[in-house]
Amino acid sequence: PLHYAVEEGRLELADILLRNRADPMAKSVDGATPLEWVQPGRHENAYDMIMLICKFGGRFEKLAVYSLDETILHRAARVNRSDVV
Repeated sequence: PLHYAVEEGRLELADILLRNRADPMAKSVDGATPLEWVQPGRHENAYDMIMLICKFGGRFEKLAVYSLDETILHRAARVNRSDVV
């Protein structure tokens, strides 16, 4: 459920799941953690989602490369979200 809340940009639902002990490092069938399902180009709260998941112990194991050869951390820096980086 956490992966799908993240994919859909449902910050409040992700918060509820994490507060009720959803595993921020759970792996999907393809081996991705919830952080790897964050979609910055699709949801305006993507960086807040990253901060929320990290607050509950999530961490990046691999960084997906988006367009222009940048990762989500590159994008966060580009849009002045130094709190994420």
